[in-house]
Amino acid sequence: MPELLQQLPVRRRRVRGQRLQRAALRRHGHGRGQKLRARDRRPDRKRRGGTYHLQHNISSSSPPPTDLNALQTLIELGAVDVVVPGVLPIGCFPLYLTLYQSSSKDDYDEIGCLKSFNNLSSYHNELLKQAVAGLQSKHAAGVRLMYADLYAQVADMVRSPETFGLKYGLKVCCGAGGQGSYNYNNNARCGMSGSSACGDPEKYLVWDGIHLTDAAYRSIADAWLKGTYCSPGILR
Repeated sequence: MPELLQQLPVRRRRVRGQRLQRAALRRHGHGRGQKLRARDRRPDRKRRGGTYHLQHNISSSSPPPTDLNALQTLIELGAVDVVVPGVLPIGCFPLYLTLYQSSSKDDYDEIGCLKSFNNLSSYHNELLKQAVAGLQSKHAAGVRLMYADLYAQVADMVRSPETFGLKYGLKVCCGAGGQGSYNYNNNARCGMSGSSACGDPEKYLVWDGIHLTDAAYRSIADAWLKGTYCSPGILR
């Protein structure tokens, strides 16, 4: 795989937002084998208009994005059926769409998500799938490793929420208006003063800007069981 150069936008004079972005990337599994250069004095930090961009370099020699030692340990302890989920399309979450909104249409994909964030998620998942496949080949007999494609499913739910029994793809159920068009306000997040929850959460994909709703996870679990977004399916 050729060297990948990704641009991760970080707004100026938003130190808290910068820390939030880096912490969120770590929570979603982007902290290992990947280096985010975030200090202003470094030459790889470029300013474009009103936005700073962090260069993200990954080469084909990069290690897998997640440590599979835990998975290997489970197998050694006797696990025979293990589901390994990929990461979500973080560029589709209202939190990032609000904090890192761009005036350029080129920064968004066809379903309204931030390309740079989703490209990072996609690349992470490709490395993860390769690592899982390699581990599966070492345990071909009696062990079944199932890759669950969270990215593809949630992207499809954003693209066509009605297909999954939902109505809203990028709109937050529990939040507040005032910042962007997603009902997400970082100063009035779910549970904070000024926020409120919708009366029909079963119609929403996103609960609070970063977490999915029970209805969304019900669809995800069903797809994993049947194999629509899990290969092979859990029940197969």
